[in-house]
Amino acid sequence: MASCRVGPHNGPTTRPRRLIRDRTGHPSPAPTTDVVLALACADRPGLVAAVSGFVFERGGNITESQQYGDTLTGDFFMRVDFADEGVGLEQLREDFAQVAERHAMTWQMHDARRPLRTLVMVSRFGHCLNDLLFRQSTGSLQVEIPAIVSNHRDLEGWPRATASPSTTCR
Repeated sequence: MASCRVGPHNGPTTRPRRLIRDRTGHPSPAPTTDVVLALACADRPGLVAAVSGFVFERGGNITESQQYGDTLTGDFFMRVDFADEGVGLEQLREDFAQVAERHAMTWQMHDARRPLRTLVMVSRFGHCLNDLLFRQSTGSLQVEIPAIVSNHRDLEGWPRATASPSTTCR
C-alpha cells in the first residue's frame, strides 16, 4: 500500500518521527520542538552550508529542506524544518540572528506545532476551501482560521457549517 503525503508540513500528528541519533550515532531523546526556519537573501555559494551548519552545531536534525535560487532576480529562498534537541526557540533565534546578519538574510523562525493564524480567501469554487478545512480539522494542517473572505457569495453559507465556531465568513 502506498502512502500519500500532501503539503510541505503535515504536522506532528501525521508524520512519524525518524529515530534521531546524536553525533556518535547513539539514539537521542525525542526532540523538544519542531522548528521551521524560512529565509530569503541574495543568492551566493555557502548559504545552505551556513544554515545546515547552524542546525548541526546546536545538535539539531534537519527533517525537511527546500531551497530555490531565482536566476532572474538573484534571490535565494529556503525553508528548513528541523528538530531542536533542547536549545530552545528563543536561543535559536538569538543565535541565528548572527548568521542572518552575516548573509543579509530576511528570516523568520517558529515552532511548527503552534498553529498559525491564517486568513483564507476563496472565489467561486469550494474544493480548495474544503481541502483546507478538512486538513485543519484532522490536525494535518497546523493553522487557525479566524476568517474566510470571498469576492463572491456562492459559498457564503457553506463554510459556516464546516468551519470552527470562531471562524467569520465574509
